[in-house]
Amino acid sequence: MRGIAYANFPAFFGRAQTAWQCLDLARDHSAFMTVPRRYRALTYAHLAVLSHRRREDETAHILLKRAQEADAQTADHVWTSRSD
Repeated sequence: MRGIAYANFPAFFGRAQTAWQCLDLARDHSAFMTVPRRYRALTYAHLAVLSHRRREDETAHILLKRAQEADAQTADHVWTSRSD
């Protein structure tokens, strides 16, 4: 939850790296695939947005695709709500 919250903070708060670390840790956890699809989509989609902000477009595309596979509606909401 901290990763998702921090991913939504404005950049001037300087929490993007912490958000990335929390979300990446959650994604790599052995029980991640047992988490409800919506939460997996939130994790992947926020990582996609953070990658996009880092100008890592290929990584962002891959993560967004995984988010959409988990829950397209949630993934698309996060992606379209991002502020560039």
